[in-house]
Amino acid sequence: MGRLFDLNNPFWNFMGKLVDVMWLNILWLLCCIPIVTIGPATTALYYVMLKLVKDEEGSLTKNFFHSFKQNLKQGMIIGCIMLLVGLFFWFDIQYYLQQNTTFSFIIVVVMMILTVVYICMSIYIYPILARFDNTVKNIFYHTFLISIRHLPKTIAMLVLTVLVIMIQLFMPFLVILGYGLVAFLNSYLLVGILEQYMPKKEEPKTPEELASMTASEVQ
Repeated sequence: MGRLFDLNNPFWNFMGKLVDVMWLNILWLLCCIPIVTIGPATTALYYVMLKLVKDEEGSLTKNFFHSFKQNLKQGMIIGCIMLLVGLFFWFDIQYYLQQNTTFSFIIVVVMMILTVVYICMSIYIYPILARFDNTVKNIFYHTFLISIRHLPKTIAMLVLTVLVIMIQLFMPFLVILGYGLVAFLNSYLLVGILEQYMPKKEEPKTPEELASMTASEVQ
């Protein structure tokens, strides 16, 4: 019975993280209200989630707003681009579905393929912005490459996202976890993927290695 009430056991540790997810989801919703800030809000959400799944210490609220402010400009640009592209795909598919021609059918198929690529990229783009400093153009470029390179995990995250949304539709009390739960669960896969692209820390050199280096190398 003692272990049941031990706050360090896996059950209570997981429950504690769910409370954190709930709070982060509330912060995310509040910061998404202006709509144009959806990008930096989602970036901040993933910034904290990636730390949470790695059990890194730190204030959730402080870290969230630190990332929100740091990525405000790029996050808004990326968020607006993603929103406009998503709306373009949606209205384009709706329009051509109403046209009963061979040409319109081809267009719909092409647009649906591009939409799948767009959805795959949407999973990665904000976590990548949260972890790496780069230009908006390069962020889109690397997001596309990473989503394709890790296609099995990309598909797994897509399936996971759909499952979470469907479960929340049938279990409304879970809505309080909202998109935060999606970001939390996906972060377990994302953290392993993104670590592969982090710059390697140089190992400290031994005295023997330092002795064999030239003066220019030491400098």
